[in-house]
Amino acid sequence: MVARLSPGIDPRGLRNAFGMYPTGVTVATCFSNEGATIGVTANSFVSLSLTPPLVSVALHVRARHLKAFLESACFTINVLRADQRALSNLFARPSECSWDGVRYNVTDCGRIVLDDAAAAFLCRLVDNHSAGDHQLLIGEIEAFSYDADAPPLAFCRGRYGAFRPAAEGPQAEAPDLWPSAVSDIGWG
Repeated sequence: MVARLSPGIDPRGLRNAFGMYPTGVTVATCFSNEGATIGVTANSFVSLSLTPPLVSVALHVRARHLKAFLESACFTINVLRADQRALSNLFARPSECSWDGVRYNVTDCGRIVLDDAAAAFLCRLVDNHSAGDHQLLIGEIEAFSYDADAPPLAFCRGRYGAFRPAAEGPQAEAPDLWPSAVSDIGWG
């Protein structure tokens, strides 16, 4: 069942409020059971756990490719670089999109990794949950790659942008900021 907004909540206003939170932009990819290449833009990607290594991505319940992701049992989350807006737009279309001109590789384990992605997480689907008008897919990371110098694509207030680190930063690496007694606790 798809949840409905409370009568006093304006859907457009709520969407605008959500838009105040900057996110990265990803393209989730998999193969359908028929062998078709599948890709969908998602900014609802979240790192969940280091042990075990888990991530989640939420796809709309009416997304044309949700069934393929659920049946595939494996997927890749490709974190886009700042210069990959066209890929985000291509895979955000609700209709079928062409993979013509899209550069990608298929790994030995059968995962689709977009060329030049800032990061890629090769996942095995371990769980999924209905969450309002979305299906939350939880994947266990089996392999990953990243380019530490790649500027990630960002999305905020309905516009693309790029993350630019502030000139000043933490005095130490994030894990070093925690007292030794809680060094295994992260930021989230």
